[in-house]
Amino acid sequence: MDGINSFDIEMNRMNGDGLHFLARNVPNTVHSLNVFLQDLPPGDDYFLLFVNSTHGVLHTTSKRFSVVSSDSGAAPDSNAPTVTISGAPNPSQAFATTYAAVPNGAHDIGVPLLGMAALLFGGIFGILCTL
Repeated sequence: MDGINSFDIEMNRMNGDGLHFLARNVPNTVHSLNVFLQDLPPGDDYFLLFVNSTHGVLHTTSKRFSVVSSDSGAAPDSNAPTVTISGAPNPSQAFATTYAAVPNGAHDIGVPLLGMAALLFGGIFGILCTL
C-alpha cells in the first residue's frame, strides 16, 4: 500500500457542509467496514475521503454513492466492524470509532541530528584553525 500503514475515513456530501468522521487510524489490513446511518438525509451525492492519519494528506476519494431511506435494508458484513453515525455533520465531533495506533514509517531523528552536529562542529573547528 505504498507505505501507508493507516488512514482515516471521512464521509462528505456535495450538497452540504461538513464532514462525518467515520473511523480514525484504520489499519491497511481492514478490507471492509459496516456503516450504520441514523437520521441522515437521503441523497445521491455522498462520497468517502481516505486521509493520511499522520499529516492529513488526502489519499483518495470514493465514487459518489446514494443514501436511501431507512425502510430499505442491506445485509451487513458480519466479519467487519460497524461504525454508527447520526445527525448533521459536526466539525467538533470526534471520530465514530478509533482503531489502535499502528507503527508508521517515521524515522528516528537522532542519527541525522548527530550528523548535522558533527558537520557544524567540523565547520566551526575549521574556521577557528584558519584564524
